[in-house]
Amino acid sequence: MKRAKRKLCGVILPKEHIAAGDTLHIATRPMDWGVSGEFFFLGEYIHLNSTLPRRHTVLEALIHECLESSMQAAGMRFTKPSVEKDYFFVFDHMQFANVCSELARTVGKLLDLNSKPKGKWHEREHP
Repeated sequence: MKRAKRKLCGVILPKEHIAAGDTLHIATRPMDWGVSGEFFFLGEYIHLNSTLPRRHTVLEALIHECLESSMQAAGMRFTKPSVEKDYFFVFDHMQFANVCSELARTVGKLLDLNSKPKGKWHEREHP
């Protein structure tokens, strides 16, 4: 089995995002122009477009797909009756906090993977 690519524009992507208890694996693949990412619960993945040109577009796509997948998993995403491929989101403050928490865990993994050690790390006590 071929291993999924997890580095894009110099950004090492986390392996997964947890969306309302569902694990979605993060990888890259070529996509049509203008599409930055997608997610599917059936296949349990988030894909980012492997042709994204810059770091900030990689982060934008990752954050977008993580937030949207968390909202979908928690039942907050609805299809507009008049437009098939457009969605709206309805959530209360606690649901929003839960989605932010899920995103923070994934972004934390991203930061850990992309931090460069600068010599020995020493825990400091703060006053």
